[in-house]
Amino acid sequence: MIHTNQTLRKDKTMNSNAIIASHLHSAEATPPELPDDYAMFDDGVYYLPQDGLSDPIYVCSPLRIDATRRSPNGTGWGKLVSVRAPDGSWRDISVTNSDLTCHPSKVVGKLVDHGLELGADRKSKERLLDLLRAWKPGQSMLCVERSGWVDSTYSAFVAGGAVLGDQRVVPKLPAGGHVSATSRMGSAGEWKAEVGLRCIGNPLMILAASVAFSGPLLAPLGMPSGGVHFRGASSSGKTTLLRLAASAWGSPDLISPWRATSNGLEATAAALNGMLLPLDEIAEIAPRDLHAAIYMLGNGSGKARMTMEGTLQDTKRWQLAYLSSGEISAADKLAEAGVSAMAGHEVRLIDIESDAHTYGVFDDLHGETSPAKFADTVRRASQTAYGTAGPAFVEYCIEIIGKGKLEVLRSAVDRYAASWVLDLPSAPDGQIERVAQRLALVAISGTVATKAGLTGWGSAEARDAAHRAFLDWYDYRYASKREASDAFVSGLQRHVAANLSGMPDVQGPFAAGVCPDEMRDETRAYFSPVAWGHVFRGLDATKAAKALFDMGLLLGGDGARLMRKAPRSVPGRPRLYVIDLKKLGAYRAN
Repeated sequence: MIHTNQTLRKDKTMNSNAIIASHLHSAEATPPELPDDYAMFDDGVYYLPQDGLSDPIYVCSPLRIDATRRSPNGTGWGKLVSVRAPDGSWRDISVTNSDLTCHPSKVVGKLVDHGLELGADRKSKERLLDLLRAWKPGQSMLCVERSGWVDSTYSAFVAGGAVLGDQRVVPKLPAGGHVSATSRMGSAGEWKAEVGLRCIGNPLMILAASVAFSGPLLAPLGMPSGGVHFRGASSSGKTTLLRLAASAWGSPDLISPWRATSNGLEATAAALNGMLLPLDEIAEIAPRDLHAAIYMLGNGSGKARMTMEGTLQDTKRWQLAYLSSGEISAADKLAEAGVSAMAGHEVRLIDIESDAHTYGVFDDLHGETSPAKFADTVRRASQTAYGTAGPAFVEYCIEIIGKGKLEVLRSAVDRYAASWVLDLPSAPDGQIERVAQRLALVAISGTVATKAGLTGWGSAEARDAAHRAFLDWYDYRYASKREASDAFVSGLQRHVAANLSGMPDVQGPFAAGVCPDEMRDETRAYFSPVAWGHVFRGLDATKAAKALFDMGLLLGGDGARLMRKAPRSVPGRPRLYVIDLKKLGAYRAN
């Protein structure tokens, strides 16, 4: 309804505050600190002429300014405006000061688009803008445009449209897509009863749920994005693992196909910052796209792009956990295009065999008569109780971080990872240590969720599931290499133990400028081809070098060379076989 200035005449002796008090019927509509020249009635905002005699002039339908706003980085100052739409609902609109100053028509258009009705008076638009500029609300809010932790205090977290923790935060997220998928049904208690308790006795289910809980701890613990890939036969139940993990944060719509374009995957990852990204069917993505996607997800940032004006756009960023499924490994998929899997791939997406359990991915069917029926039960549960356990986990994290327990969590991750690595039959390389750290974080996440009362698991179940996954990954990655190297390591260990103390120092001096066949320094032993052949007399010395190189005991040269140039102190700098003494000493052959 459009109003004119022919409105109710008011007693000219009443000031604007008295007018407001006498005509507002709803406390909700009472705007704080409304400027003196304006008044709010049931049907809208009125301008009060200065002469005190003229009728109040209708400006627009009801609106209020709830708070000033700014972005976490200190920019984007403005106001949070609420307008009452024709259907009676209140719509929140974020208005920046820069738009009020430079693009006022754009501001009015945005408010009208959300249901605001302007008066017919030709000055209504100008009076509305004057009101917006003059209105000084009493509170200030942070306006955030992405999910996840708001800032480094870790006191507020945005999950979809909900704010967890510090309520002085307003989420302004893009509508639709994966923001909508982070919806809720039921309660955290129902998720525990329907999903969490069915994980008991099923290590891969516990692992998947623990990965889902690990997303919010990445930023506080200073860890990059990373995830787990479940590899196995098509009927093994891999998608069930993705569904139950997704249910911690939202509906089944949270699951994305790997075949999504890199741009789509980038937007999805940014929308799920701090949470979980489940990705299904790795076989459907092109190998070279997979190569780029794994690095992009793990690096936590999208492509740099330019605006129409030639300036650099804000790059999408994220820190999240992700789960993947497929019948083949990422390495096998990359091999289809002749791309070799590198350590960066394997650390960012940890490959776990998912069909080696009693019933595919399951070990305990909880009374169901078949794996298919149990999987169907879990699927139905994940469709009726979802989107509550993840936010409840964040609220618990906010509480313990506020109590100064972050260092306790960091220490626990380091302690788990160090103990797992120490138990291995060979000394770790950087890749093994990083995988141990990732799965130790998963273990701690599941353990914290259990302490928060969200899972119903025993206190050690998340740790045991993650440790088992680490050992399974290690065996898959190194078992065949260990078998090849075991035949050669014992002989080399005996030779080094017997002769190391008598080897000349690699720094010299060298008699007559001649390079000895065997040398050492504090961390390495050096062997000429002749000496190497002597150590492996009666065996294939080249095969021995290749096997020891695969296990990280032999330090190769540039390219695919098994030998590397000697240090500059050595005459002629010949190519030598170089052994890492620490790793050799730690290796335990079967």
